[in-house]
Amino acid sequence: MKKECSIVRDVLPLYFENMVSEETAVFVKEHLKNCPDCAAEFERLKSGKQIDKAETPQREKDAKVITAVKKKIVKNSKNSGYRMSCICSIS
Repeated sequence: MKKECSIVRDVLPLYFENMVSEETAVFVKEHLKNCPDCAAEFERLKSGKQIDKAETPQREKDAKVITAVKKKIVKNSKNSGYRMSCICSIS
């Protein structure tokens, strides 16, 4: 991927939301006219599809980590409640 394409793809969501400067908007618009790959990415963004499919595996890993952490928190909170009830029953 060319450096220019990388920059354009980074700002596509902002360009889509009209949140870039006029100069940047002109740059992106001209690039999209001349680059079919970036134009296709922009069309996918407009249709609501995910732009970067390479992020999907990372998001799945993140979700698995978050799920594992939640399970540990729940397990630890149940164990601490059990310990508290044991301590209370001993006293």
